[in-house]
Parts: sequence; structure tokens; C-alpha cells
Amino acid sequence: MRTNNNKRLAAFAAFVAAAVLSTSALGQDPRVLILDYGGLSGNFTSTGPTSGVYTAFATTDLDGDLATDDPSSGRAQRLVPPAGTARFDWGLPVLAPLGSSSLLVTLSLTNIDTFAQTADATGTITVVDFDGDVISGDVSGSWTRTSVDADFSGDVTSVDFDSTGGNGTFDGNLAGSFSMDFSDFFPVLGITTDFSGLPGGSFFDTDFEDLGAGVNSRLVPSPTAGLLGIIGLIGVAWARRRIG
Repeated sequence: MRTNNNKRLAAFAAFVAAAVLSTSALGQDPRVLILDYGGLSGNFTSTGPTSGVYTAFATTDLDGDLATDDPSSGRAQRLVPPAGTARFDWGLPVLAPLGSSSLLVTLSLTNIDTFAQTADATGTITVVDFDGDVISGDVSGSWTRTSVDADFSGDVTSVDFDSTGGNGTFDGNLAGSFSMDFSDFFPVLGITTDFSGLPGGSFFDTDFEDLGAGVNSRLVPSPTAGLLGIIGLIGVAWARRRIG
């Protein structure tokens, strides 16, 4: 099953690469949308010997210590006309009220193998702006262990731009906005990779909370199928990263 997943992901990655090369050859920036968030809180709760739930979310204080300045921050940037950048900071509630601003990744892990250090996972990624506009997608794939992190690779499907609870623009709590109308690029698909810090040497064999994580994603247009996304969640090196 995991071998088939790897083959499927490799084929999908090659298709995304072809799309990027085709637009680059025309002198165009292949990116349509960037999501770049740091200082997220990474957490894991076991639900059985081979299962559990992983979450990463935006927070006002990653380590809970008021003496340190480590809130989440980030930007969502639309690169195609009408271009715009929505900037977020969870550490300035007086100067920049948060409103509905949030980012949440939830993954259900199954088939956790602490010896081989692999696991399967499915879930969602959801990003909300200041006044309720939502960018979301379904995620499925596999985890493997690296020397310092856990590396997740998988597909993103059913990516949706929902303005029913907002105003039709993706608005930052700090500054900036852009149109939520990406209808010219549907359907939207993607690939996600995740790097999350784990307690020393472990692989989801113990619960943890508030380990630094982040998300760096981009959506690129396919020459044949609309919009493809490459969505990543980045971990340890992002724990204290501030994004302007």
C-alpha cells in the first residue's frame, strides 16, 4: 500500500514539475498562490498502538512563556492579477486584532510502525482570513522519519476557496488582501510535504505538544487540468521564524 502511494505521489510530482516547466519556458512565474506561515504549534495525541492525531495551528505564544516573543505569523500571496498579499501576525492583538484569522492542519495517522518509522495519514488543511473567508483542502499520504524530523508527503485534493462566511477577499489582520475568485484555475489539486519536530529519536510513540511547525505552500497552474498545488508544512527550523 505504501509503495503504491509512493509511486502515485512520484507520478503526481512529475506532472506538477511538467506544469512548472511549461509555464517557466514561456517566461511566466508558475506560482499562482503562496501560503507562508511560521511559528505554528505542532501536536500529537495517540489514539491506539498504531494510530493517533496530529495537528498544527496558529498561536499567540508557541511556548507559553510571556517572556519570549514567539507568536505565529505569515502571509497569503496571490501572484496572478489582481495580485495582492494578506499578512498575518498573532502577536499584535492590540494593534492588529485577529478577527477570524486562523490556520489549522489536522491529520489522522494510521499504520504507525515505530520500527520502520512510517505511517499513513489523512486529514485537512484550513486557512481562514480576518473576516471568515476560507482556503481549505483534503490531505492524504505517508510519514517517514528523517534524522531530526518526521517527513510527510501526500496529495491535496478538493481545494476550495469559500467566501460564504466572508466578503470575497482574503484579508490579513496585519495588512493587505486579494480576491478569492480563482474560478479560472479549477480544478485544484496538489502535493503536500510536512516536516515536524519530534521528541528525541521518537516516531509518534509518545504524545507531544507545542513543537515548532510551519507551512509553506504554492499553487501552480497546469497547462491541461487547471490549478495544481504544492503545499508544505515545515517544522523545527520554523519554530521561531517571523514572516513579514
